[in-house]
Amino acid sequence: EQLRRCHRMLAPVSRMRRPDISNAVRFVENLLAFNLGRLQTVRSIGVGEMAAFLHDPGEYSLAEKRLVLGGATFQRGLAAVRTGGPEALTEIAALERLETRIWHIGALQLRAHHHLWRGEEEEARRVWSEAELEFVRLGSLWQLEAVHHASACVTAAFCGDALGLKRHIEVLARQVAAGLDYRAHLDVARGEHARLRGDLDGALRAIEAGLAGLPAGEGLIRPWAETARIEVLLARGDIEQARAAARACIEDVDDDHQQISFRVRAIRSLALAECAAGEPDIAAARLDRAIEDVEASANPLLLGALWEARAQVALAVGNASQAAHAAGQAEFWYRP
Repeated sequence: EQLRRCHRMLAPVSRMRRPDISNAVRFVENLLAFNLGRLQTVRSIGVGEMAAFLHDPGEYSLAEKRLVLGGATFQRGLAAVRTGGPEALTEIAALERLETRIWHIGALQLRAHHHLWRGEEEEARRVWSEAELEFVRLGSLWQLEAVHHASACVTAAFCGDALGLKRHIEVLARQVAAGLDYRAHLDVARGEHARLRGDLDGALRAIEAGLAGLPAGEGLIRPWAETARIEVLLARGDIEQARAAARACIEDVDDDHQQISFRVRAIRSLALAECAAGEPDIAAARLDRAIEDVEASANPLLLGALWEARAQVALAVGNASQAAHAAGQAEFWYRP
């Protein structure tokens, strides 16, 4: 809501062509779009911002130019890392080429999250340690801590890392008690942890509380919460509810939102629900299409999860050869 108010306040000057004003307007537009989950909008605004700035950079010094270009690139990178695909590495490399300390640290943050969204936890921890050291040197470790645990709850839950999720929940709970507005993140994270422990009723209550606490139009963590709820419904045996919720989620995660990881999670759950409902052929075809669509990303977490589901569907119909092939592919991606 604060970003929306800022955006409305900037409306009277939004058509001015002064680079400093237009950069400020686009920066707020990007922050708002990111928090609404409109990741494709973030990336397209970032391209437009850089093109406009390079066309008419004004009287900025070289250091100021790098600061502006780095801000646009970092925002684009925030959107890109959530797919775990190679496009994120392009944004990270662009930040590193600016040869500015603040964007070197920004590149480390993006690289760590890129690995997290791919399930590459050991590499993510190594890179994150580098970023922490840089923030300590700057005397600004609190900035890193303020955003890290809310985001890390999402990736830990997505990877099924119950122990890591528990650690992040404990820190996030302290941050919420201190006044940071991560209540919805905390509720959904607790729901995911309950799901991983097998407490399905508790999981459903917590996740639905998190969903109820989201502001209208929020689209950044809503797909996480919705897909978590779908997995709980599926585990409870509420097959038709899970199917309906998965279909709705897939429609919500449209091209603008670009929440590919959660779209894949919803597709996987829908396929497993279809298989449980006696439609294994439809489930298998759905998973095969998803695997083909995601293959170019080479994301081991997404492809491993899809192949694992494909093995489950094959086992359900007694096709041992297909199940063995799918299980082998799942093992390849989970243990490359």
